[in-house]
Amino acid sequence: MHMRAFCTLSLALLTCICSMPFATTAAYSQGAGLLARINERRQARALQQQALGQVRAGNSIQSDLPADVRPYFDIAYGSDKLQKLDLFAPASPKTNRMPVVFFVHGGGWRMGDKLQHGKRSAAYTRHGVIFVSVNYRLAPTVHHPDQIQDIAKAFAWLKANATRYGGDPGRIYVMGHSAGAHLVDLLATNDTYLKDVSCSLADIKGVISLDTASLNLTTKVQGLSQEDKMVGGMIRAAFGSDPRVLAEASPTLNLVPGKAYPPFLLYCGSSRIAALREQELFSQAAKKVGASVLVRSLPNTHREIGANALDESTPQFAEIMQFISQH
Repeated sequence: MHMRAFCTLSLALLTCICSMPFATTAAYSQGAGLLARINERRQARALQQQALGQVRAGNSIQSDLPADVRPYFDIAYGSDKLQKLDLFAPASPKTNRMPVVFFVHGGGWRMGDKLQHGKRSAAYTRHGVIFVSVNYRLAPTVHHPDQIQDIAKAFAWLKANATRYGGDPGRIYVMGHSAGAHLVDLLATNDTYLKDVSCSLADIKGVISLDTASLNLTTKVQGLSQEDKMVGGMIRAAFGSDPRVLAEASPTLNLVPGKAYPPFLLYCGSSRIAALREQELFSQAAKKVGASVLVRSLPNTHREIGANALDESTPQFAEIMQFISQH
C-alpha cells in the first residue's frame, strides 16, 4: 500500500469513528484492529527496507574491499536485529592462529553502526590481523546494562568461534572509539559481564581505547566543564542518574586490588582537557592495582583519533600494531 493511500484510509477511518458517537464497541474494535494491521504491515515494510539497506551497504563495502580481504557480514550473536557483527579476515592467511581486533563503534551510546568501519578493515587484515566490527542495541531504546551485556555476548561469541575463521581465541584485543571506547574499557574493568557469558578478564589480551570522555560517569553528569555538560545528557539517556548505577558503569571506579587486568593503550586529544584529566586519573588508579596503562595525548581531533587507528599510514596505527605484537 502506497503512503498516500495509507494516509487517506487512516484519515477516513478515524473520521468515521469520531463522527459516530453511538458506534458500538465491536465496530470501534474492528476499526482499531484494521489500523493495527495496517501499522503492522507498514512496520514490516520498514524492516524489509532496513534489511535491504544493510545488504546494499554490505555489498558496497565488499565492492570497495581489496581482493585479499574475506568479509563475513551480519553474523548474529543474539536475536535482536542489532546484535550482529561483521568479520574481516585475510583471504590468504599465513597462519591459522591470527590475532583478532574486536572493534566497538561510538556515537554517544545512541547512534552509529558497524558498517562505518568495515571499509577500513584491510588496514589490519594486511598485517595478518582479523578485524571484527560490532553492533549493539542503542539508547534510548535500551538502557544500561543492556549495551555492555551485548558487547560481552559478542565477545563470548568471538572467543568461541574465532578458530573457525583462523583467529586465535587467546589473542583477542578489544578496541573502541568514543562511547565504544567506554564500553570496551568497562568490559575490561568490571568482570561481571564477562562472567555472565562464561568468560573472564584473562580472555582480553589488550585494550585500545580511542578518545573516550567517560571513564568516570559520576563526575561527567555533574557538568563541571563544557565537555561534561555535552556528554552528561548522553550519559543520563543511556545510564540514568542513579549514583550507584553510574559508579558501576565507570571503568575507573571498577579498578580494585587483587584482580589481574589486561594492558591498556589509551588515546586522547590534547585539547580535551577534561577528558585527558580523566584518562590520567584512570591511569593512576590502574597502576595502583598493578595494571599496565599507557596514555597517549595526541594533537588530533576526536574524529581523527578514531580514523587514524584504522589508517596504516599513521604513527598511531603503527603504535597499535606494536602494542598487539608485544602483548
